[in-house]
Amino acid sequence: MPTGYTAGILDGKVNTFEEFATVCTRAFGATIHMRDNPMDSPYEPRTPSDYHTNSIQSKRERLEEIESMSDEKIVEDFNTQLGEDLKYHQTKMEEDKRNLEKLNSMLESAKSWVPPTEDHQPFRNFMIEQIESTIKVDGDPSYHVNKMVGIKKQMEEGINPKEYREETIQEIKSQISYHETEYQKELVRCKDSNDWMDKFFESIKK
Repeated sequence: MPTGYTAGILDGKVNTFEEFATVCTRAFGATIHMRDNPMDSPYEPRTPSDYHTNSIQSKRERLEEIESMSDEKIVEDFNTQLGEDLKYHQTKMEEDKRNLEKLNSMLESAKSWVPPTEDHQPFRNFMIEQIESTIKVDGDPSYHVNKMVGIKKQMEEGINPKEYREETIQEIKSQISYHETEYQKELVRCKDSNDWMDKFFESIKK
């Protein structure tokens, strides 16, 4: 039975060593950026994504905004964010409760299922384990309940706008530094991948 790399040899899409070798490069990190493309897609040089550059831009805009905010605006901005966070956790808590009902119903069905043979018992156990592990992650509303308690406490206590501004500025600067560092790393990875492929193509030329 052919693999994804040898199928083209059998169906006539791959007829030369150069074509086969190029297809096989998809198993290596140099072409990881093409992992979702069809196997017979022509090679494209690796380029950095715009994730880090967009993040840097948005963080710098936020930095300028927070630096110029008045104390009153800082407090307003803080309370607005808390309100949005509270609404988010309320929604997620209700979602978790619904998930828990569905999961418990399915768990009851799995536990009540009688395996037709001893060989089916591990399968029953597996189903139960899968549901129980999901309940621990997606069926427990306590995380969101605790978050809501903390948010309401913050709303009651309020903030010192000067301290909040300074802490936020430092946090944003740290985030900008992170994205700048990661972007430079991505540039290096792209260059290394493209250099690897350039040497590969040179080596298979006749």
